[in-house]
Amino acid sequence: MADVSAVPENLFAYSDQCTGAATELQNWIRTVLGPAIDDYENGGGLCLPLSAAYASSQVASVAAVDKEVRLVGRAFQQAGAPTARPGMKQQYLAREQDMESALRTLEQTAQHQGQVDAGTALAGTLGEHPSPDDLARVSQALDAHSGDPYFTAGFFNHLDSARIAQLLGRGSTVQALVSAYASGALSRTASANVVRVLGWLQGEDVSPQHPHITAAEQTALLKALAADSTAAANFARSLSSGQIRNLFFGLGPVLNPDLRVNLLNTLTSGEWGTRDPELAHTILAHVSSAVFADGAPELPPDELDPLLAAFTHLYTAGADQSIPPPDASNPRGWADAYGKRVGGEIAPLLRAVKSMGPESNNPLFRSMIQGGYLNVLFMPTAVLAPESVVGAIGFTAVVGALQSFAGNYDPLAEVLKEYMPDGADKHNAGRLNEVITDSAGSLMISSLISRHLVTPNDGGPPVHFTGDQQADAALLKNVLAARGHYHVGNDEHAPTVDDMIDHFIAHEATTLDKNAW
Repeated sequence: MADVSAVPENLFAYSDQCTGAATELQNWIRTVLGPAIDDYENGGGLCLPLSAAYASSQVASVAAVDKEVRLVGRAFQQAGAPTARPGMKQQYLAREQDMESALRTLEQTAQHQGQVDAGTALAGTLGEHPSPDDLARVSQALDAHSGDPYFTAGFFNHLDSARIAQLLGRGSTVQALVSAYASGALSRTASANVVRVLGWLQGEDVSPQHPHITAAEQTALLKALAADSTAAANFARSLSSGQIRNLFFGLGPVLNPDLRVNLLNTLTSGEWGTRDPELAHTILAHVSSAVFADGAPELPPDELDPLLAAFTHLYTAGADQSIPPPDASNPRGWADAYGKRVGGEIAPLLRAVKSMGPESNNPLFRSMIQGGYLNVLFMPTAVLAPESVVGAIGFTAVVGALQSFAGNYDPLAEVLKEYMPDGADKHNAGRLNEVITDSAGSLMISSLISRHLVTPNDGGPPVHFTGDQQADAALLKNVLAARGHYHVGNDEHAPTVDDMIDHFIAHEATTLDKNAW
């Protein structure tokens, strides 16, 4: 989709002026035009085709469009990024898909405006310097609405960072924040305030300008977000690479040794929760830029090693969730593009792992890259694959297929041996690449089957998942094992599944050669 841009302030001004004019016109129709028409007709004049009610309804329709213009302006602020226009009204640039999503959220929120307003009103009762009694009163009121996503969004959208920090350890504040994130209605400013609070750990500074939170409160919020993939996705969407870097490399990990793992787990949950391949790609790019890009603070091997399992989960989720919908008209090109994307996405992590040398002391990571990773990575990949990619029926079927044999069958280890030589001479970075590539490649083939794009060469109908776990497991296993006997699409030069895997692996490897090794 294309990028779109606008100046929200101009849209707001247009909406306000036109809505005001429409209100004045409706008042004139009600107080002047309507009575005049009634007097004319009651005095014996001919009935007019124009009635005051009809005129008022037409003006109301125009006014509704004018109000929608304000929503569009808010959607640009929520979904877009400001461009540099010094001394001028700020212009925002956004992806069309992000705009559509933001508009849907705003329109849905507008249907719950009463709840939003009630949350806003409660926030308004909390002064700039609230007393302990004020905090207790507001916390108790918030507890009663902690599961209402629109009330909580209205509440936190009108609090600054200091008030959020003061409430975080009280009552159901953490759950209320998660609810607000899950709604999608939490503003960009409110999310930035939450991220700022996550960096205000006790002991990090002695600033009297703001309150501080404890390590336990920080942990509680991140774990609660990670437990709700929709909330985690909206949290991850809001983070810039700079914010991730500040949390990852500040004093926070010193004061709370679990911070980095908790943050990575939350971002991983967010990757699983997104239904937008481009957003999944962007989240992973922000992590890479924050932690592994040139200019990032050094992450010594003894600090990276305990994080390898969490990083592997995150990069596997990002590579899987960023798969674009299959292109039936050009399946080879689709496999090429996805291979390049995966290679580019995981290169920063593999580069870091390679710099550690051939050995890691992390037992879970070693289990993953030595073949015991399937239950850890591959099943969650299938279970949490986005329905938008594989379709509702296919999604359920893929889950069933992989749950049936994930414990004792590695679907690509058998069929990709010729592409990825096995053996003890392969160092950890190479083995880690196999883990993530196996997962992404398997999802690629599964997504093709779920869309009825894989057909046996003998002329039979396209194969498809049925929802029967054993049958679907056998189907996926057979397709991967006999990859030369199935083709993708209906073109006379349609590639085989073997060709598709070959294209994916080749372009993933080529991209890694340029960026990781």
